[in-house]
Amino acid sequence: MAIVIPESAFSDDRITTGERRALRTLRDGLDDSVLLWFQPKVAEARRADIIAYVPDLGIILYEIKDWTLDNIRDANPDVWEVNFGSSVRNVKSPYKQAQDYYFKLNERLRKRDTFIDKEGRYKGNVKIPIAVAVIFPNIRESDFVERKLMWIPFQTTNFRNDSEIEAKESHLHSLNTQALGLI
Repeated sequence: MAIVIPESAFSDDRITTGERRALRTLRDGLDDSVLLWFQPKVAEARRADIIAYVPDLGIILYEIKDWTLDNIRDANPDVWEVNFGSSVRNVKSPYKQAQDYYFKLNERLRKRDTFIDKEGRYKGNVKIPIAVAVIFPNIRESDFVERKLMWIPFQTTNFRNDSEIEAKESHLHSLNTQALGLI
């Protein structure tokens, strides 16, 4: 079972139902070498929902959206039009949000000499691989496909059926290696 930081994450007032489900699935499906941080501060104002550190693989930054398919009125790679009950707003794509967390974390790590490769093929780059993923715990992949939201990066997206069933290190490894090429 993965280690959750802080231990009080499941009782945090800010945790949504989808975040709780994703955090529980990851915690229960991964071994105790994996660290899961709930809403750690990466950027000045925004926080990644979950950061997973998987030894020998790297870091995965998760953005979790509790939306249903009915909430998403329109979407493109940059901006999504989302119905929040009494209002419809244009919001940054969850993929762009996750990428922003990536860039902020990468920027912070680059300031520490310890995290920079000194030689070889990756000289000058951050030593730790960092990937991003988005989880939609209330939407099934087949519903996304039916709605023709095909432009989304499926290899870095988990849906309701995925987040309930797949929380294995092999999935994280696959996600990590595929996502690194997309950023």
